[in-house]
Amino acid sequence: MTDEQIAMRDMVRNFVREEIIPHAAEWDRQHIVPKATLEKLGGFGFYGVGIPSEWGGAGADFFSYLYLTEELSYGDAGICNTINATNSFANNVFAFGTEAQKERYLRPVAEGRQIACMLLTEPQAGSDAANLRARAELRGDRYVINGSKLFITSGATAKISLDIAASDAAAGRRVI
Repeated sequence: MTDEQIAMRDMVRNFVREEIIPHAAEWDRQHIVPKATLEKLGGFGFYGVGIPSEWGGAGADFFSYLYLTEELSYGDAGICNTINATNSFANNVFAFGTEAQKERYLRPVAEGRQIACMLLTEPQAGSDAANLRARAELRGDRYVINGSKLFITSGATAKISLDIAASDAAAGRRVI
């Protein structure tokens, strides 16, 4: 591990031990995660761990993200899922978004100001993207999405989402 990876791991580990573990069971019983806890995690740069700093992210490597995931999961798997869903959103927008989309959608997430979610899981396919039935049909300069999603991590708290759908049923994975 590099010094930076150790520092991130230790920061997350301390946060989890001090601010998550003592409350996790009660939060589960109440079906909540306090907004203040999520805001602190966002403030640490954990919503865009691998996103370069010029887009507001932490600019860390993939192993740092793995250490973050491991430590958060130790404390509360639900909180970890929220952070991972937000990072998945950020990584996809960073990889495939236009500059305007990155500015509008990626930056507020990577800077820790907004939680994001991804709409992937479908009743018949689970999280198997190759078997999605949701369709994205281009109409003019916009897409119309038709389909069903379920089990949306952070769906109730996210301010922004990425809907995973195919634009051509016959083309399979190539057009997701």
